[in-house]
Amino acid sequence: MNITQTSGHWPRVTIVTPSYNQGQYIEETIKSVITQDYPNLEYIIIDGGSTDNSVEIIQKYDKWIKFWISEPDKGQADAINKGFQKSSGDYIGWLNSDDILYPAAIQRVIEEFLAYPDVDLIYGDNEQGLNLGPESRPLFGSQIEFSQMLRTLQVPIPQLGSLWKRTVIDQIGNLDIRWQVILDREFFTRAAQRCRLRYLPGVLGFFRNHEHSKSILLSRIWLSELPLMYSEFFNRVDLSKDLKNLRGETMGAMFLTCASIAYQCGEIRLAAIDITRAITYDPLIIFRQNTRKKLFALFRSLLPIIKIQR
Repeated sequence: MNITQTSGHWPRVTIVTPSYNQGQYIEETIKSVITQDYPNLEYIIIDGGSTDNSVEIIQKYDKWIKFWISEPDKGQADAINKGFQKSSGDYIGWLNSDDILYPAAIQRVIEEFLAYPDVDLIYGDNEQGLNLGPESRPLFGSQIEFSQMLRTLQVPIPQLGSLWKRTVIDQIGNLDIRWQVILDREFFTRAAQRCRLRYLPGVLGFFRNHEHSKSILLSRIWLSELPLMYSEFFNRVDLSKDLKNLRGETMGAMFLTCASIAYQCGEIRLAAIDITRAITYDPLIIFRQNTRKKLFALFRSLLPIIKIQR
């Protein structure tokens, strides 16, 4: 389906870019949005009071930006929520200030929405790396059942290039400003539970994974945010019995993930503690296909270090 041939009305799409001191990358991000060649695009930038050259770059493209502001905020999630509140799009998404949308990405997703009008949220694939080029590697999305998302801890919904109907925000709420590193995971977990999702195969954008990216600088925060997120989820009083029954397996997979992160951060004692927690929550974790290899790999890595420390 070609949207320019079959529809006399292009639904409005809002893209929100949260930014803070990303002057090195934000111009490329902005260009990737305003050159989308989508006829009804609303672009909003919420800058957290940058002290580098970000504001100068934003001002350079002022006439292509529906709204922008530079002021202190409470973090990335707060900035994105501010953008959502200013938006008027029928479909909404956000693009971080060091990432890139590929040409025609928005039109591809909207054409898919028109072909499947009952779907609430659509996502695709991305590429990732330090810079665009032959060293980029794929970051695939996939269609997944919500129960599998919990059991495996996989949330294969790349935020970059994802779009959702405005009604999704009305239904599940905004991003939770408490989260620093799992804000997209927690948001898409809520969406997956209550909304209709569709995976659109194909690369929609580029996720820049560099030494200054938040996901690397704040990796230790995963160790506090992941347990809190999943504990809160399973403590909900409105949770169905079927989902409550997945608590042990999910918490086991979660603490195994935390153990892996702790090991990578050099927190050897915490890694060993989290492995114990994982097995306590899910004694069958040793036999599960999606966790067995990771568990034994961690054992092999930790045992020599623990013996030396003793």
